[in-house]
Amino acid sequence: MNVVALAAAIIAMASTDNWTPRWFRGASGQMRAMEYARLLKQESEAVGLDPLLVASVVQSESSWRPRAVGKDGEHGLLQVFPHTCPAIASHRGAVRCGVEQLAALRRKCGDPPERWVGAYNWARRGSGGCEAADPGYPARILARYERFKPR
Repeated sequence: MNVVALAAAIIAMASTDNWTPRWFRGASGQMRAMEYARLLKQESEAVGLDPLLVASVVQSESSWRPRAVGKDGEHGLLQVFPHTCPAIASHRGAVRCGVEQLAALRRKCGDPPERWVGAYNWARRGSGGCEAADPGYPARILARYERFKPR
């Protein structure tokens, strides 16, 4: 998937409830989507992951809000914990950490993707296992991925 198609998928993903978040509206929003698409494509492909699948995780984790802070203290687009990601101060560093964590879980837990995507939800909390804290989490991620995957 090229960067333009990934940016279009990001905007479509973020707009699934019949509205587009303000940070993706207009020309500046399209530029932001392109920036995110470039970043996800570069970081994901560097570790052998599909950028659209990583984008599906971002949509679930932060709804594309780079300054999002979760209830347990996780930060950024991929909701990584500061203690697992020393580079959390930059968006690029935080995305790189999240993508590297996903890749490590893929190596550890193996396919199908339900295993390692589900483990990401739990591993961010330090469990180290290959199970999902929320059994519905991998299904939601993969359904979104399938919905926006090019045919």
